[in-house]
Amino acid sequence: MEEEHKEGEQQNTEENPEGEQEVKEEKPINPNSYIPVIEDMYKLFGQVFLDNKTEVVKDNKEVFDCTLLGILFSAGWGSPCRIFYKDLINIYNQMNDGEKIFEIIQISFDAKEEDFKKAITGLPWKFLPLQFSGKEELKKKYNVLTIPKFFPIDKTGKSLSDTGREDLLEYGVDICEKWNEDARVAVPVQEESSQHKEEQVNENNEEKKET
Repeated sequence: MEEEHKEGEQQNTEENPEGEQEVKEEKPINPNSYIPVIEDMYKLFGQVFLDNKTEVVKDNKEVFDCTLLGILFSAGWGSPCRIFYKDLINIYNQMNDGEKIFEIIQISFDAKEEDFKKAITGLPWKFLPLQFSGKEELKKKYNVLTIPKFFPIDKTGKSLSDTGREDLLEYGVDICEKWNEDARVAVPVQEESSQHKEEQVNENNEEKKET
């Protein structure tokens, strides 16, 4: 990798110390988040995500509980990457002021685990493990030739901009808000199941017999 030098509510119960059961309500799923298409997201990124202490995120669904998702290809050894972090942290915090709507998944290209741990210290978003097996596949999918590279993606995994880093540096939060709107409307159409199609055909046949 070459461094870039150019410009529906469900209830849970929990038992308290007195032996009584406490009812905990899970917040409803936001239909504009990436959770409704989480299986497709798992196919892209796997199901293991880390925080900035390289500890595994306990509930990986929380990574996708946002309305805008970005992916960042980066490495601690790249000075353009370290410089970009400062701008990206500022935008990330502004976008999530009040409620979380923006999440970033970072794919790192550090050579050693210790370098990776050092590089991500203090960064507020989520990370794929350094040894993530699908890293090269993601590089090819998004045509990553230099780093840092940033791509906002919709709910099909399609990039909303191939110049995400440059757009962020020029337009800041404004471009993120535009991407957020684009991502909200880009919900993939779910294909009807074969069983549903078969039931529909049977119903139509029955109607023809009756007439």
